[in-house]
Amino acid sequence: MRLRRITFISIAIVTLVFLAIEAWVANSVVKDGFDSLERGLAAAEARRVRNGVLREIQALDSFVWDWASWDDTYHFASNGNPEYIESNLPAETFSNQALCAVVITDAQGRIVFGRALDQDGRDDGALLADLVAAIHQSDLPAASPGVEETGRGGLLLRPEGAVFFVRREILDSQGGGPSTGQMLMARRLGDAVRQALSQRLELEVVFHPLEGGRLAPDMDGALAAGLLSDEGTAVLPRDAGIMDAYALVRDIQGLPGLVVQAVCDRAISKKGREVAHLNFMILASALVAFGLLVFYLLRRKVLSRVESLNSQVRALDMTGAGGVHIDGRDEIAELARDINAMLAQIVESRQALQAAHDDLERRVAERTTELEEANRELKWLDQAKSHFLSSTSHELRTPLTSILGFVKLMERTFRESFGPSLEACDQPSERIAKHLQNFRIVRTEAERLSRLINDLLDFSKITAGRMDWQECDVRTDELVRDAVAAISGQLAGNPNLELVADAPAGLPVLHVSRDRILQVLINLLGNAVKHTEAGHIRVSARTTGDGVEFSVEDTGIGIHPDDRERIFEVFFQSSRAQAPSSRPVGTGLGLAICKEIAEHYGGSIRVESEPGRGSVFTFSLPGSLVVAS
Repeated sequence: MRLRRITFISIAIVTLVFLAIEAWVANSVVKDGFDSLERGLAAAEARRVRNGVLREIQALDSFVWDWASWDDTYHFASNGNPEYIESNLPAETFSNQALCAVVITDAQGRIVFGRALDQDGRDDGALLADLVAAIHQSDLPAASPGVEETGRGGLLLRPEGAVFFVRREILDSQGGGPSTGQMLMARRLGDAVRQALSQRLELEVVFHPLEGGRLAPDMDGALAAGLLSDEGTAVLPRDAGIMDAYALVRDIQGLPGLVVQAVCDRAISKKGREVAHLNFMILASALVAFGLLVFYLLRRKVLSRVESLNSQVRALDMTGAGGVHIDGRDEIAELARDINAMLAQIVESRQALQAAHDDLERRVAERTTELEEANRELKWLDQAKSHFLSSTSHELRTPLTSILGFVKLMERTFRESFGPSLEACDQPSERIAKHLQNFRIVRTEAERLSRLINDLLDFSKITAGRMDWQECDVRTDELVRDAVAAISGQLAGNPNLELVADAPAGLPVLHVSRDRILQVLINLLGNAVKHTEAGHIRVSARTTGDGVEFSVEDTGIGIHPDDRERIFEVFFQSSRAQAPSSRPVGTGLGLAICKEIAEHYGGSIRVESEPGRGSVFTFSLPGSLVVAS
């Protein structure tokens, strides 16, 4: 991706991030601020409606005070003059003053006058009974809180609707006494009051009388919580254009009596959305313009010059001729100068490197010639060594075989021809034993020399790749038994040493060279016999996975830890765990030949040993040599 595209995408991403932040701010801060303001104003409208209802009670309190401090009422309460009723309390007074009940008692609390009307203008005995009970109630709340000499009264819930009333003491026109009784007036909180409040407050008002002094069970939880709070108000948006504000008015018992609802237009929220949208559009336009300006400046002052520098660098040849050129005095121009300086250093370094390369090529060619000559000499020497070993082995083995045969013949002839004569001489046994011992020494050393020559010849053939393996199918248990039979003669003179074979029937058949596998087993058993004076030697075979594993365990002198890693090297003999002096010392080729044979078949050979406690040599062959049943 080109730098110009990366820059444009980066500026676009930054602009989009800022626009997203601005959108979040507009919705979460600006809009929420307008919504909070709108909710506060709606709650204030609900409180205005509630205060309007309370002012209706206060207005009734003033009206009752005017009547209760009238001298005619003062005298009527004490004498019950019928003319007062006819002239002041006819039915027209109830309708003209929007009264639904008037109750007057004397100083002893007896009813002097009492009348209550229903909504149709008929007498309402139940309402009158409730108001008579209220006029004798001593704990009525103040009708005009905060005003001295206020009346007592409030909201009274009725099945047919809410009623508010006020009770006052009847005094003379001078406000003197003693009181001749009490006067109570009541008005219905109906559509007339609601319409009057709506006109006066210039908003739609709805009354919701409550039954039983408690909120409806199915009322919205947030609405109920707000109404029962100390503020006694709650605001719920109805839709995008209307918000309902509610306020609670309590009755004379202090229980929820009336919920007033103010239906408010959501002009503020609408204006807030418009302001937030306008603010977002203005900032978005500014950010886009700023991003384009930044991109234009970057493209003109930076990107185009960087692209020019890049194209010039690409056009340079391997010699760096011509260099690069960028006008200006800023960092890009300085970078161009640094590139030219670097090119000059590269040219100098390249020339020095070419000279060093040419010199190295010359030295390598000379050294290669020397190594090739040395390699040819080594190959010739190796071939000469192999030829020498092969020829020498053949040349030595032929006379050695004759010597060994003649020694055996002389020993047998001595026993047959000179034995009877020697037995007649003095001390014949010692003389016979001395001659026989000499014959055995000659025969043993000749056999050892023969084994050395055979080992040299075998090792030479294996390393040169000229060994004839002569592979065939061989039973594993037969290999173990044949190896034991071949080595058992060496234990005839040592009754303290036991040779044990552990090769159960059912072991797999192997396709290998019988002679070479026997050579490994006999070599390992021969070493065990040479290094074990007493105890046992155990040769065993078992299956491991899909292969076969042979092991030779002895209780001999063991191998020192320092010698274990080198025990399979050619001509290596342990210097710390030598064989007993009565036994011949090996040549150091046997274990090396065993390792070569094992690796030829893809197997391995390893040793576990502890000085003074014996050794265990393990020789394994892979499953690829197992012949299928």
